[in-house]
Amino acid sequence: MSATLRSCFVSPCSQRVTKMPDEPNTTQTSDCSDKMDFTGERYVPGIDDPVMQMEHLQRYLSLLNAVKGLDVLDIACGEGYGSNLISGSAGSVTGVDISQEAVDHANARYHRDNLRYVQGSAADLSAFEDASFDAVISFETIEHIDEPSQQAFLREIKRVVRPNGFLIMSTPDKKIYSDLHDYHNEYHVREFYKDEFVSFLKSAFTNVCLFNQYFEVTGIMEKDSPEGSGDGTVMRFGRTPGIEGKYLVAIASDRDVSSIDLSSVYMNPVIEYENRISRILQLQREVEERNKHIQYLDAHIVELDGIIDNYRKHSFFGRLFRRK
Repeated sequence: MSATLRSCFVSPCSQRVTKMPDEPNTTQTSDCSDKMDFTGERYVPGIDDPVMQMEHLQRYLSLLNAVKGLDVLDIACGEGYGSNLISGSAGSVTGVDISQEAVDHANARYHRDNLRYVQGSAADLSAFEDASFDAVISFETIEHIDEPSQQAFLREIKRVVRPNGFLIMSTPDKKIYSDLHDYHNEYHVREFYKDEFVSFLKSAFTNVCLFNQYFEVTGIMEKDSPEGSGDGTVMRFGRTPGIEGKYLVAIASDRDVSSIDLSSVYMNPVIEYENRISRILQLQREVEERNKHIQYLDAHIVELDGIIDNYRKHSFFGRLFRRK
């Protein structure tokens, strides 16, 4: 048995957790070789950050079944990797981003007959008619705009989604993401606490089902062979209830959405757990070496103090100093 760091959804609607398939090919589908610059505002595939990769890819991978055969609008699609990923399952996908650079890049990089990218603002979806989409997706977008724009954004989503359609939206939980570690993301304008996020969505939709995305150490047992053990079985024993996620992922609709399950376990492509243990042990060794050096310096100071005291007691200048 080994252990690895995983990113998990735990659903209050369902206790089933399934292992995700291997990561699909999210690379370019054309000969476009230019990669967007990573500024920290949006995820770009290929950056050296496996945790960020897990966070972003898992959200899209977890809804492949939910959007199967549907017409989907992906708002703030960024580089376009997510829209491209789900287009293999959805009936059609339209990716929207406020950045014309991002839209041009996505159209050049990702090619599918049922996929397109257009420029547009989250708060103004006037390019689309009423009831145009079965599902609207927006991951890590709502916190980047101010409150009036957030309200306009939600109204526009409500307008373009079909009566039996649904919204899937994610946002950081301010309590865990910001308050816990006194962290401030320079790109975030207005973040939500969990209850605020649910209330916000319920102002437009009757039903809201919430998922938590968080990281946890998970035990792995698989066949000792190059191909591994296939999908395997994910088991849950003694799961502590009420775990709060770093990110909130919500399904909102006017119909019952309790049957839509986004629960998943995404395995880190890097052996993160062992790497972190090795780093901790390395830091411990460095601390021990520094402590030994500090002890040596302390002892040397004591030795020098003794030499100085002896000099003051027995030297001519030391006796002269004492008389004064």
